[in-house]
Amino acid sequence: MINRITLTELFLQLLKKNIVPLSILPEIALFITNRKEFLRLTVQDEQFTEIQALFRDNNVSFSVKKIYSVYRGNTWYDIKFENQICDIDKEHIHYVRYLVCCTLGNNDPNTVLKAEEEGRIDDAGSLLGYPKCCINAIDELNNSGLKWPLLLMQKTKDQPNSYVNRLASVWGGTSFTGELFPCSLNCKNAIELGKSAEAALWELGLNRLAREIQYLSQRPIVVNKVNGNVQPLNETTINDLNLELQVPVFFK
Repeated sequence: MINRITLTELFLQLLKKNIVPLSILPEIALFITNRKEFLRLTVQDEQFTEIQALFRDNNVSFSVKKIYSVYRGNTWYDIKFENQICDIDKEHIHYVRYLVCCTLGNNDPNTVLKAEEEGRIDDAGSLLGYPKCCINAIDELNNSGLKWPLLLMQKTKDQPNSYVNRLASVWGGTSFTGELFPCSLNCKNAIELGKSAEAALWELGLNRLAREIQYLSQRPIVVNKVNGNVQPLNETTINDLNLELQVPVFFK
């Protein structure tokens, strides 16, 4: 079996080449430290050949399916498999990518992709190690469309927690829960997952990257009450802040 150091270096290569985004790093850390059985990546069409070669050269078991990103706005995409594309979707296809699932154990990596393709989101989410409460909330988030940030805020009864700051992804940041959409911005189960990912990063010696994710996830933001647009709260946005239209959000 591939050792942890080699595997870490392999995925750092993918990060440096922008083959995978920083937002997936916490999940990579969970995967390498055996806290996560399956790792799911989305890879651009032109980069697939390279990642395929890297995985094969390093004996990483993986499975692949082609997917289409149908843009709906405000960083929200409908992800569809090839057999799910209809005529109206073809006008809004943003790009074609490959959905890659890999595993280090004896499990079949195609299990996750098959569950997603068949619409069994609860099974796919469970295999990926996501909290059940968050898996159950994904349909409502999907139906909220462009205003999903507003729905997350509505679901958050107490102070938002930086470990589950999924809103950071809208302006280019990230959090320790990676690409998970939490059921709220203070979901206890998602926070535990984020803390586990943070510990995994430190365990792998990725201290600088852990600190960067911490900084990005803790930055305060401004959310538009009408359309759900999100931007960092900085000197410019503070000066232009309209409390009737926008709400500042701070994370502990």
